[in-house]
Amino acid sequence: MKQFLKYKWIKYSAWTGITFGFCAILTTIIVTTHTQKFSRPYLYSDTIHRMPNCYTVMVLGASVHRNGDLSPILLDRVNSAIELYKAGKAKRFLLTGDHGSIDYDEVNTMKNHLIRMGIDSADIFLDHAGFDTYSSMVRAKEVF
Repeated sequence: MKQFLKYKWIKYSAWTGITFGFCAILTTIIVTTHTQKFSRPYLYSDTIHRMPNCYTVMVLGASVHRNGDLSPILLDRVNSAIELYKAGKAKRFLLTGDHGSIDYDEVNTMKNHLIRMGIDSADIFLDHAGFDTYSSMVRAKEVF
């Protein structure tokens, strides 16, 4: 009798796992499809010249190395913003990121890179309290 109960428990657990896995996969497919459908009009991957003009390009922070170098993802973000600026698609930069301690500063590291690339410092605005994407977006709307 104990072996039968043990087998029944394993069978129940297996079906529960399969059901949970199926639901997780289905949810992922639905969310991905929904996101792609509604974000498609705002994605410009083929050419920069198709992008609409804007006054300010916002660059969200990412990690910086201890030696002052931008991480690869942050370097890509900043260089993409420079392309927009040089193509006349944006007039200003809003750099937002973590500057919560003296020894870690994403925004000034980005600013220094922009200046080294020939961007006028008068066109650069800094948000030192962009600790996450949500707070960066709220502060961009409410403060800047």
